Amino acid sequence: MDLVGIGEAMALLRPGGPRGRLGRAASVDVAGAESNVAVGLAQLGHEVAWAGRLGDDDFGSIVAERLRRQRVSLRLAEIDPELPTGLIVKRRSPRRGVQYYRRGSAGSLITTTLVDAVVAQKPRVVHLSGVTPALSPEARAAVVHAVESELAPHTITSFDVNYRPLLWSTRDEAATTLRRLAGRATVVFVGLDEADALWGAHTADDVRRLLPAPRHLIVKDAAVGATEFHPEGRTHTPAFRVRIRDVVGAGDAFAAGWLHGWLTGAAPADRVNLGHVMAGRALRSHGDFPSRAISPTSARRRALRAARRAHTSDAPREDSR
Repeated sequence: MDLVGIGEAMALLRPGGPRGRLGRAASVDVAGAESNVAVGLAQLGHEVAWAGRLGDDDFGSIVAERLRRQRVSLRLAEIDPELPTGLIVKRRSPRRGVQYYRRGSAGSLITTTLVDAVVAQKPRVVHLSGVTPALSPEARAAVVHAVESELAPHTITSFDVNYRPLLWSTRDEAATTLRRLAGRATVVFVGLDEADALWGAHTADDVRRLLPAPRHLIVKDAAVGATEFHPEGRTHTPAFRVRIRDVVGAGDAFAAGWLHGWLTGAAPADRVNLGHVMAGRALRSHGDFPSRAISPTSARRRALRAARRAHTSDAPREDSR
């Protein structure tokens, strides 16, 4: 198996009518950082699984059905007979676009036992995010266990910082916990805005000084581009121009594209550009991920075209202001 994502998956509810009116039918889909990455890699032809917990309810059934439809295996998922599936509602509000209902959900109680079951499968990548350790003490212990477990020689840990301030008691708690987890992973994805908010890191080089251990550190700077620090040095590629329809899921799609590049032996610039390609697909789509798959050949062709149009420099733009 190429990747197993361990984390929370929720039902995503989109009301069909104006705010406060229930006249139109709502649509239900699936959302979740780790499941999004699994879907992205499945759409690129990889064998993937999602490991987490769902409630024994209608929302849990919908999440499971949507993931299976995207060719994501659920053989490592657990069904809780008592706790509900988490829910995210897209609200038609000028001040707040989404509302979460995840406290006390089945997905918030991921355990070390589930992590052990994943590790025993010996996937090439175990993918985690900074959302999970903020959900409960049990979930935090599970993520710590995952990054500190003795893995098979060919297995790596991938960690997306995914800082969500509303989930944490204090910024200091988040900063300490997420830096510890990122420092133990093989591959780390972090937005420069997140690194600035958490650790006061203003440039990609600042982030690297704070996180020297990961073999691959990818620092994303939104519309500017992304910088990867790797054993051969560093590579910066500018972001692509995209007409944005929905920003949700773009970071997860980037991670899927980069991991596809790593799994297939792509060079640093190529795998970062594959991240940009997949992020662009998510930005042009409604929901956490596009519904249609993309062939690896098409993804690489798009990345190569964009790379030829863009100027790649060893000095990232955010460092040269």
